Amino acid sequence: MAAINVCTKAPYLTPRVWITCRDPDGCHNGFTWDAAKQKCVDRNECLDTPNICGGVATCVDIPWSYACYCPSINDHYPGGNYPGTFTYNAATKTCEDATASPKCAYGTFRYKGACVDDPCLDANLQSPCGANQVCRAARDGSAFTCSCNGQMFGTDCRTNPCYSDPCCPVAGSTCAPAADWLSRTCTCPPGYTTTDNGATCVDINECSQAPNGGCWVGTGGVQATCTNTPGSRTCTCPPGYTTTDNGLTCTPPPDPCLTANGGCWVGTGGVQATCTNNAGTAVCACPASYPLTYDSGVNCYLNKCATSNGGCDASATCIQDVNDVICRCTSTGTNVALGVACPGGTTPTNPCATNNGGCWLGLPGITGIQATCANNAGTAVCTCPTQYPLTSDNGVTCTSAVTDACAAGNGGCFAGTSALSYADKATCTDIAGIPQCSCPAGYLTYNQGANCYPDHCATNNGGCDASATCIQDVNDVICRCTSTGTNVALGVACSGGTTPTNPCATNNGGCWVGTGGAQATCTNNNGNAVCTCPAAFPTTTDNGATCTAAPANPCSTNNGGCWVGTGGVQATCTNNNGNAVCTCPAAFPTTTDNGATCTAAPTDPCATSNGGCWVGTSGVQATCTNNAGTAVCACPASYPLTYDSGVNCYLNKCATSNGGCDASATCIQDVNDVICRCTSTGTNVALGTACPGGTTPTNPCSTNNGGCWVGTGGVQATCTNNNGNAVCTCPAAFPTTTDNGATCTAAPTNPCATSNGGCWVGTGTASGSQATCTDVGGGSVACICPTNYPTTTDAGHTCTEAVMNPCLVSNGGCFAGTASLSYADAAYCQFNNGVKTCACKTGYTTTDAGVTCTPVPVDPCSTNNGGCWVNGIKSATCSSFNSGLGLAVQCTCPQSYTTTDGGKTCTAPDPCGTNNGGCWYVSSTLKAECTYYDNNFSYMCVCPSGYKSVSGGKNCTEINECALGTHQCANDATCQNTPGSYTCTCPDSSTVAPNTFCDPNGPCATTTCYRWQAVVATCSVVNSAAECACPTGYVGDGVSSCYFDECYANRNIAGYCATGTTCFMDGSNPYCACPPGSPNDKIVPAEPASNCNGNNNIGFP
Repeated sequence: MAAINVCTKAPYLTPRVWITCRDPDGCHNGFTWDAAKQKCVDRNECLDTPNICGGVATCVDIPWSYACYCPSINDHYPGGNYPGTFTYNAATKTCEDATASPKCAYGTFRYKGACVDDPCLDANLQSPCGANQVCRAARDGSAFTCSCNGQMFGTDCRTNPCYSDPCCPVAGSTCAPAADWLSRTCTCPPGYTTTDNGATCVDINECSQAPNGGCWVGTGGVQATCTNTPGSRTCTCPPGYTTTDNGLTCTPPPDPCLTANGGCWVGTGGVQATCTNNAGTAVCACPASYPLTYDSGVNCYLNKCATSNGGCDASATCIQDVNDVICRCTSTGTNVALGVACPGGTTPTNPCATNNGGCWLGLPGITGIQATCANNAGTAVCTCPTQYPLTSDNGVTCTSAVTDACAAGNGGCFAGTSALSYADKATCTDIAGIPQCSCPAGYLTYNQGANCYPDHCATNNGGCDASATCIQDVNDVICRCTSTGTNVALGVACSGGTTPTNPCATNNGGCWVGTGGAQATCTNNNGNAVCTCPAAFPTTTDNGATCTAAPANPCSTNNGGCWVGTGGVQATCTNNNGNAVCTCPAAFPTTTDNGATCTAAPTDPCATSNGGCWVGTSGVQATCTNNAGTAVCACPASYPLTYDSGVNCYLNKCATSNGGCDASATCIQDVNDVICRCTSTGTNVALGTACPGGTTPTNPCSTNNGGCWVGTGGVQATCTNNNGNAVCTCPAAFPTTTDNGATCTAAPTNPCATSNGGCWVGTGTASGSQATCTDVGGGSVACICPTNYPTTTDAGHTCTEAVMNPCLVSNGGCFAGTASLSYADAAYCQFNNGVKTCACKTGYTTTDAGVTCTPVPVDPCSTNNGGCWVNGIKSATCSSFNSGLGLAVQCTCPQSYTTTDGGKTCTAPDPCGTNNGGCWYVSSTLKAECTYYDNNFSYMCVCPSGYKSVSGGKNCTEINECALGTHQCANDATCQNTPGSYTCTCPDSSTVAPNTFCDPNGPCATTTCYRWQAVVATCSVVNSAAECACPTGYVGDGVSSCYFDECYANRNIAGYCATGTTCFMDGSNPYCACPPGSPNDKIVPAEPASNCNGNNNIGFP
């Protein structure tokens, strides 16, 4: 292309052009013109000029230039630390160790003052070892060894692909190498997904998954907050809610209203403020009847001024002060006491003075119990009495708190005392919640029915003398003589009177008198005889007038009449109030006479011949149920019809295709036949015949042979119309079917059918005699010579007259099969050339030449490793052994692996459990993540964020984002590296987040400074304007360019610029400025100072 005037490219170079561009396209050295971008761009010399560094050094492109780096031999030098250093010789484009004499070229190294050939580098400077192998040289260069940096597979050394090609660098991702180590499988950790087989893992936003990312969802829109995190999510309960499972469920704060009404006002009679739970906080609202509050409902007050002017004089103003009323006379402006009239006014009326203020007046018949009326600022306030505390209308009516006052303890009334023969209790009546007690007739009370006593004086004058007055004192009797006014003891006569009669003195008081001196005891109880039966005759039904002995135990004689079997088996007899109760034993549970006889349970009739119920084919049969020894038959659903209670079952033929009848006919099933009755005529027609005006039923066999098999040459299955259903029958030549005749196959060919299977066929004089051919399966035959030609030398293919064939008797002593051992096939007995041999059939083995044959045991380890653990490269070892019951399996896990199920599964020791698996470790919070990613003792080390891996995570080095230029600080902030991260620091020493300007409204926020790889210019404000500056070691305008400052880089190298000259940069090119007055203004570095006096015609423009 034509040369381009460098001045036209000033925007892409520097503001001041000091030299004439030397590149033919007009760009500075190290740059090339990009027509598409219309600017000079850095040229990659390494790509543009192959082998620019020679054949050994590596070319690395750097801004506007390149660098050549020599390889190290530390990787194969003994000890890994070669004492010299190979550096690049630009003149010869070679690498040499010039640290001592003699200089050694790459491919050799120094040993005892001489350069010896490096055995680990061949003539092409390549390793003589194979791929992935490490070469180790002898110190004197005389030999080398190769070691596999991985694992050998035959002659191939392969590295673990999980190290050379790691999976997604997300903690928890797993990498599993293939068994041959030629590939690997990556698996993302939970909470991540992948579209490239795990090479990269993308976080799943669980919160976008319904419902609410699995976080708690309440009602009314209340739910936990779901926040997505790398690989997971967090659930945060609403304020005030608690959780025990990290927000999967949230528990509302306790309802404060459930305790003491949340602190809200509680009045009387059930009147109180309404408490509302507002996210755990009680909100109080006073009721309409007590509308005033001064503390948000903690206390509520009547609006006293709203009724009767609060009890003030009608001419006064009622002012409520909390719960008090102030009456202010309008005429004077002064306050007067409640109920006092203002000057010229009227004293307020007391509402309680009339009709108890409308409060409850009690119950009829009960005096002294009513609600209390209080004048409260001219308003009647009613308070119910304690006996009737409940009210729903502020005391206008009052009710008892007890539902039934008599329900508990007979209301406190007398409940009777059997020991005192008080059989009757007092009657309790609930009158508005108050128990009222009434003693029964013949009883007296002295405490309103709490106790009741017999009226002793009502009978026989209480046992007193007839002339005495009987006075009852609680439960005692006092006998007071009328003539003297004095008391006498019970049973004592008054003066001039008669001693009261003792009822027991005559005829034992009417109590029982038995024989032999046995009788009831009579006791005089205030003139009344009380009879007590003796212990030997304890039973009475008439209060001792008669007494009888206790009944004998019926079970003590003849087992109470209960069944007595044989061998000690009998019914159990129980004495029930003198009556024998018999219980049959479990083995003889049946009785028809309450245990007098017992019989065994009847035999289950279903156990034999299905109880006589229908038995079909292919296992289909009626269900038999034992009903007390009687078989009850139920037909199956597929054969639902029966006419003899399930002894026979039939298909419901009418249920399918109308039983084969015309569609206009009624199908009637008669046992197993079908009757077709035409609806129009009421007459029957033959099956398959149309009714008048109807349609002949379709014969399914008329189309495609009813779906039955159709062969070739006219051979096919026979199709039969069975009530509209096609029934297929295979022909004799093709009898086999597995689909009810849809396909039919020929019976397997018998090899004996052709040429006698190759067995001997007699000839000549032996015509008509031949060997017997037996098809033994698999196309093979067994030939048995006839008895008159018993000898064979070719397994029966030819037979000759010879010695009697021993195989004809008892199979010649060969194994003949043993049914009990399920050996169905006998051994083959063969007699050839006078020699008998026994051969077991395929699948059998013998240890005695065929006399006995046993099945060949199948090694259980040959299938699925015997059920032992198999996983990737490693597997448990399966060993089979004879357990006495056949071959058993023993599984042995690989060394160091553990098992809890006998080797069915094996677990490798966790390599990460010790010393962090050898992964980089500084502290518990600063370490590489050791991830155990399969069950083959495989793991990987993942360096933490902000660190990069060295040696697969065995070491991690901190990434200096600031030095690499990978940070995201804004141009007006300075990047400061921190362990594992970096900070963006503003000029005022404050810090900001990445991609955030220190001054979002400043001029730097709208200015783009130069940024390319690690070279990042910064912005500062100078005189209210943005100014970009290249970093230290670079020069340029900071906007479009920052060039490597070679003067700064070489400032400590003596002679870089000749003495007396000064190094300066012209764009990307270094020069040495000559002293003032020199013929030449500048020279290039490394030129002698004398060239300042030469005539090189560089000069300043």
